[in-house]
Amino acid sequence: MTSNQITMSAREALISDDGRYVASKNSATVWELSNGFPISKNFASEKETSAQSVLGRRIVEQNIGLVTRNDPSTALSFGPDNNNIYTADSVGNIFIWSATASSHVNEIELEEEVFDMGVAPDGKNIMVASFGKLISWDLKQLVLFKESKRLLLSTEFGPDGEQIAYASGVTMANREPSGLHIFNFPSNSSNFYPFDSKIRTMDFGKNSIQLAVGASTSSFQRSSKDSGLTLLNTQNGARRKFNTDEITIYQVKLHPTRPWIAYAGGFGSKIFDIESKRLILETGWAKGLDFSDDGRFIALHNRDTVWVLKIDPHKESHTELKRFFVEGEPTTLDFDKTGRYLAIGTGNKGVSVWDWQKKIEIARIPARQSVVRTEFSPSNPRILIVAEKHRLTLNYWHPEDILKQSETRMLRMLTSTEWARYAGTSQFSEEK
Repeated sequence: MTSNQITMSAREALISDDGRYVASKNSATVWELSNGFPISKNFASEKETSAQSVLGRRIVEQNIGLVTRNDPSTALSFGPDNNNIYTADSVGNIFIWSATASSHVNEIELEEEVFDMGVAPDGKNIMVASFGKLISWDLKQLVLFKESKRLLLSTEFGPDGEQIAYASGVTMANREPSGLHIFNFPSNSSNFYPFDSKIRTMDFGKNSIQLAVGASTSSFQRSSKDSGLTLLNTQNGARRKFNTDEITIYQVKLHPTRPWIAYAGGFGSKIFDIESKRLILETGWAKGLDFSDDGRFIALHNRDTVWVLKIDPHKESHTELKRFFVEGEPTTLDFDKTGRYLAIGTGNKGVSVWDWQKKIEIARIPARQSVVRTEFSPSNPRILIVAEKHRLTLNYWHPEDILKQSETRMLRMLTSTEWARYAGTSQFSEEK
């Protein structure tokens, strides 16, 4: 800074997210870092406080590996090249962090568009359904598992990991039968169950015998006998149909502890008793749902809202516990094994993990594309598996893990030259 010298302590400084400006709390002034000229004076203190909060929030959102401690930073900023992050604490120390490191444990790019993802029970294999391909990723390499001339829209592992179900869709250009395939790994054989509707979603129960199937009528179909909600017996091929009056079923789930089957649809969402087909619960329209592992809670979402209901299996009633709006349109829901945390994937805001009972967002994982599916890893529930449109990632999400990771990413303290560049020369103490 040749024209003016900006002099302030780190506890006064607030640096803009693009690294171009620095603001002083005490003098209520904003300077341009390139030349030291003041460009704005006497801004309201409440706006400055709000700006600091937004600035810190943006960094946590964009770079989940950085975690502020209980003693909050007075300044948080990306550097001009966006490769480093500068933080100032309340006692006047400024630190440099790497902004290019990732919170991903593992990731891989795919040329094919991801329609759905299935995760093996041991967490060591991920199956991806795409256009004409079923692709296996063992966390090291991609392997083409199956090829088809049809769209493969959904896939699901059996609970013991010995089966994989995948659905081939209806297309006008292809006359091959569409339907459901269940491949058995030990015998290297498969069974085929024809469906004249597009299978968008599937869910195995606690055993591999029952498979819930949600099928929707395609736009070019006048009618379809197989659309709607079906429970398939994978041993003998028997089917049980449930009355849904739905054109589109977005997601199906089998209850983890009760003989219930649920779906989320455009006209409403319902839970049925499998044996009697009696309606257990009915709620508003939704695009996705998930049960907690103990079966006490069900989470649902539509275009902008997520809500959680508590289910009483004895009274067959429900109570709405929480309802909250989410940044970005929700696309997926997934409870962790404890039922305390809820991962919410979105179309343009990545994935957020919530302590839903406290309505606190505890982590946000960036995504480059729309999130297709999320699942907490069965082998390590503190890792979240995220399927984007053309990418798979494994991510740390728990605050303790992120904090440990962030500690390895601090590069060093600022040098006196760097301090002078960003915050003047006052109260600088270079730590060795």
